[in-house]
Amino acid sequence: MARPGRVGGGLSLFFIVLIFGIILVLVNTSVGVGATLRIPSTDWNFSIGGSLGKKQDVSRALPGYLSSRVAGNNTFFNQSNTVTIWEAEGMGLIVLGSQPEAPLADLHFNLIR
Repeated sequence: MARPGRVGGGLSLFFIVLIFGIILVLVNTSVGVGATLRIPSTDWNFSIGGSLGKKQDVSRALPGYLSSRVAGNNTFFNQSNTVTIWEAEGMGLIVLGSQPEAPLADLHFNLIR
Protein backbone atom coordinates (compact mmCIF):
# COMPACT_ATOMS: atom_id res chain seq x y z
CA MET A 1 0.00 0.00 0.00
CA ALA A 2 1.36 3.39 -0.99
CA ARG A 3 1.89 6.01 1.65
CA PRO A 4 -0.51 8.98 1.49
CA GLY A 5 0.86 11.95 -0.40
CA ARG A 6 3.45 9.90 -2.29
CA VAL A 7 3.48 9.20 -6.00
CA GLY A 8 4.46 5.60 -6.73
CA GLY A 9 6.43 4.46 -9.73
CA GLY A 10 9.23 2.25 -8.50
CA LEU A 11 8.46 -0.59 -10.90
CA SER A 12 7.18 1.47 -13.81
CA LEU A 13 10.50 1.50 -15.70
CA PHE A 14 10.71 -2.28 -15.30
CA PHE A 15 7.30 -2.81 -16.89
CA ILE A 16 7.97 -0.28 -19.66
CA VAL A 17 11.16 -2.14 -20.58
CA LEU A 18 9.44 -5.50 -20.24
CA ILE A 19 6.61 -4.61 -22.59
CA PHE A 20 7.74 -1.84 -24.95
CA GLY A 21 11.49 -2.44 -24.80
CA ILE A 22 11.20 -6.05 -25.92
CA ILE A 23 8.83 -5.02 -28.73
CA LEU A 24 11.37 -2.44 -29.89
CA VAL A 25 14.15 -5.06 -29.79
CA LEU A 26 12.07 -7.41 -31.94
CA VAL A 27 11.70 -4.70 -34.60
CA ASN A 28 15.37 -3.68 -34.19
CA THR A 29 14.63 -0.09 -33.11
CA SER A 30 15.63 2.26 -30.29
CA VAL A 31 13.97 5.54 -29.34
CA GLY A 32 15.28 8.41 -27.28
CA VAL A 33 13.90 11.70 -26.09
CA GLY A 34 15.54 14.58 -24.28
CA ALA A 35 14.94 18.16 -23.28
CA THR A 36 17.17 20.85 -21.87
CA LEU A 37 16.76 24.40 -20.68
CA ARG A 38 19.49 26.88 -19.72
CA ILE A 39 19.18 28.41 -16.25
CA PRO A 40 19.21 32.20 -16.74
CA SER A 41 22.41 34.10 -15.83
CA THR A 42 24.45 30.88 -15.48
CA ASP A 43 26.18 28.35 -17.71
CA TRP A 44 24.12 25.53 -16.15
CA ASN A 45 21.41 23.54 -17.87
CA PHE A 46 18.59 21.43 -16.52
CA SER A 47 18.26 18.38 -18.77
CA ILE A 48 16.02 15.36 -18.69
CA GLY A 49 15.95 12.41 -21.06
CA GLY A 50 15.25 8.77 -21.60
CA SER A 51 15.73 6.04 -24.15
CA LEU A 52 14.39 2.58 -24.77
CA GLY A 53 15.36 -0.23 -27.11
CA LYS A 54 18.35 -2.42 -27.93
CA LYS A 55 21.03 -2.55 -25.26
CA GLN A 56 23.74 -1.48 -27.71
CA ASP A 57 21.82 1.56 -29.01
CA VAL A 58 20.12 3.21 -26.03
CA SER A 59 23.02 5.59 -25.30
CA ARG A 60 23.18 6.60 -28.97
CA ALA A 61 19.43 7.27 -28.98
CA LEU A 62 19.85 9.99 -26.34
CA PRO A 63 20.68 13.54 -27.46
CA GLY A 64 24.43 14.19 -27.68
CA TYR A 65 24.45 16.51 -24.68
CA LEU A 66 22.98 13.72 -22.50
CA SER A 67 24.67 10.60 -23.86
CA SER A 68 28.02 11.69 -22.43
CA ARG A 69 26.43 12.34 -19.02
CA VAL A 70 25.04 8.86 -18.30
CA ALA A 71 26.25 7.83 -14.82
CA GLY A 72 28.65 10.77 -14.81
CA ASN A 73 29.85 12.63 -11.75
CA ASN A 74 31.05 15.88 -13.30
CA THR A 75 27.85 17.90 -12.79
CA PHE A 76 26.09 19.26 -9.71
CA PHE A 77 23.28 16.67 -9.88
CA ASN A 78 23.10 13.54 -12.03
CA GLN A 79 20.44 10.87 -11.51
CA SER A 80 20.82 8.02 -13.99
CA ASN A 81 18.75 4.84 -13.98
CA THR A 82 18.93 1.83 -16.26
CA VAL A 83 16.92 -1.37 -16.44
CA THR A 84 18.01 -4.28 -18.64
CA ILE A 85 15.86 -7.28 -19.55
CA TRP A 86 17.31 -9.67 -22.10
CA GLU A 87 18.41 -7.48 -25.06
CA ALA A 88 16.11 -4.59 -24.07
CA GLU A 89 17.29 -1.67 -21.99
CA GLY A 90 15.58 1.42 -20.66
CA MET A 91 17.50 4.44 -19.48
CA GLY A 92 16.40 7.64 -17.81
CA LEU A 93 18.39 10.53 -16.49
CA ILE A 94 18.13 13.99 -14.98
CA VAL A 95 21.12 16.32 -15.04
CA LEU A 96 21.60 19.73 -13.45
CA GLY A 97 24.91 21.50 -13.88
CA SER A 98 27.40 22.83 -16.38
CA GLN A 99 26.83 21.27 -19.79
CA PRO A 100 28.83 23.28 -22.32
CA GLU A 101 27.67 21.17 -25.28
CA ALA A 102 23.96 21.65 -24.47
CA PRO A 103 21.99 24.35 -26.33
CA LEU A 104 20.03 27.11 -24.60
CA ALA A 105 16.78 25.19 -25.07
CA ASP A 106 16.09 21.96 -26.91
CA LEU A 107 13.48 19.27 -27.32
CA HIS A 108 14.98 16.26 -29.06
CA PHE A 109 13.48 13.02 -30.37
CA ASN A 110 15.63 10.31 -31.95
CA LEU A 111 14.75 7.01 -33.62
CA ILE A 112 17.51 4.53 -34.47
CA ARG A 113 16.99 1.47 -36.68
